[in-house]
Amino acid sequence: MIGAGKFIAGFFVGFALVALASIIITIIRHVRGAASWKSNCAKQSGYTVSDMDEFERQTTDMECRVIRLLDTAKALAVGQSDGILTRDYIYLADAQHTILKISDLSAACLVKQTAAVGDMPNRKRIEYLTVMLLSKSKSRAIAECSEESGTELIEYLKQKVPGLYTADGEVIPAEAFDKLSAE
Repeated sequence: MIGAGKFIAGFFVGFALVALASIIITIIRHVRGAASWKSNCAKQSGYTVSDMDEFERQTTDMECRVIRLLDTAKALAVGQSDGILTRDYIYLADAQHTILKISDLSAACLVKQTAAVGDMPNRKRIEYLTVMLLSKSKSRAIAECSEESGTELIEYLKQKVPGLYTADGEVIPAEAFDKLSAE
């Protein structure tokens, strides 16, 4: 018969082994996840994994900035995260996780989007404002914004990229931006 002390010690040793195995598995998944994320971002953005490594390195620099295009309440309501602006890259936290080189941008515009919400026959059309970025390789990034924050971001990018198309700061319809992408 096994004593109570040995039983308790055995239980905790078993528990410690399970915990250790869980930690090792978590570390492995984390490392694989970062590599997979970089690979997916590189593919989506038209860059290499080493470009994504450089973006990651630049996010730790002092000149890296968080881009908040909506106030906190609205961002939470629409599920939008803050973007990241580094010396050479911009990430708007869009659904495709597109990271663009600032030097590769060809257009940055305020774009009016429309969406239909609700069930038939009571569907309503809502309009919202986005900032859309287009690279020379036709990669796109999009994020909902306020007019003030979108205009400020576009003005900053215009200073960094001479010749950047901005539609003269006017709000354009989504169809007009789609034409830019097709050119």
